[in-house]
Amino acid sequence: MLRWLGSLCAQIAAGVQSLAGTIRRRPRTRAEWLGTAGFALVCLFVIAGVAYFTAAGRVSTVDRAPAEPAAAAMGGDAGPAIVAKQSPIVVMHSDGRMVHVMMEQGTVAEALDQAGIALGADDMVVPRADSAVADGMEIKVIRVQVRVSEKEEAIPFKVSYKKDSTLAKGKEKVSSEGKNGVRVVKTEVILHDGVEVSLNEISSEVSKEPVNKVIRQGTKTATPKPTAKKTPTPKPTPSPTPKPVLVKNDEGAITRVKSGSKTYSVQEKMVVEITAYTHTGDRTATGTMPKVGTIAVDRDVIPLGTMMYVPGYGIGKAEDVGVGGEQIDVFLESERQCLKWGRKRGVTIYILK
Repeated sequence: MLRWLGSLCAQIAAGVQSLAGTIRRRPRTRAEWLGTAGFALVCLFVIAGVAYFTAAGRVSTVDRAPAEPAAAAMGGDAGPAIVAKQSPIVVMHSDGRMVHVMMEQGTVAEALDQAGIALGADDMVVPRADSAVADGMEIKVIRVQVRVSEKEEAIPFKVSYKKDSTLAKGKEKVSSEGKNGVRVVKTEVILHDGVEVSLNEISSEVSKEPVNKVIRQGTKTATPKPTAKKTPTPKPTPSPTPKPVLVKNDEGAITRVKSGSKTYSVQEKMVVEITAYTHTGDRTATGTMPKVGTIAVDRDVIPLGTMMYVPGYGIGKAEDVGVGGEQIDVFLESERQCLKWGRKRGVTIYILK
């Protein structure tokens, strides 16, 4: 190729010198000047075109082809034949830009390497990297990003109910408060060229278990205890004597209660409902046998061991359970006395100290 280009330049130069010598031997007309300049321009265009195609690689190989049979038959010299091998033009789209690469042969991976485009571990390329390049092929590089994120989600607690025979029926009491648990959820987001294409949950683990809320439900009825007597029946205990003496202030309110040698001060007043019960053969909640002066209470309202004055009954002590809320059950010697007592509502009793 270089020898051919040098020969062409030499022939052009010789033609220019010959024309210049002819012009020097006689006066130059305007037409001759124009012809000389035009010839020189044509030569420059031819040289520039050959140099462009050589530098761009469009003409990659110059082979000396054998003389055509027809030329040999005519006895002429066929001379060198120029065969131009066209290189495939490969267009690549990567990171928002377009890259052109010219190469005779190779794979997509080699084209990427020639263009200086590196692939990440998760990146994708279409066609595949081992595909052979072809003229006009378009290669697309897809940048793949994988992001993993964590977030905490609350696990709601549940409510459980437990029966409680010591709590009046219809009443509820919170035994322990509930607490939410915590679940850690991991998600994977996949992006192609910055655009989300998938969102997947890859794991879900409980980091903190929820604690259930526990509520006690009362099952205890407020009806009097059975009055059926069992053997042996304890001997009747006489009513406490002497009769309590009430000490009132100037406003008529009871402030102290005297019984024999003991004097009690009034600590608190309560309005309650009063029923009565008699012998059952069972011991009280404090382990004593019931007697006149024994009173059954709701221990959540009136603690066991509390002394109190009950109008129409006298001084008694909270030693038994079996009622609910603001109600007391006084002990009497017989079922007949209990029936006579009946049920008294809105009675003011006095808590003593």
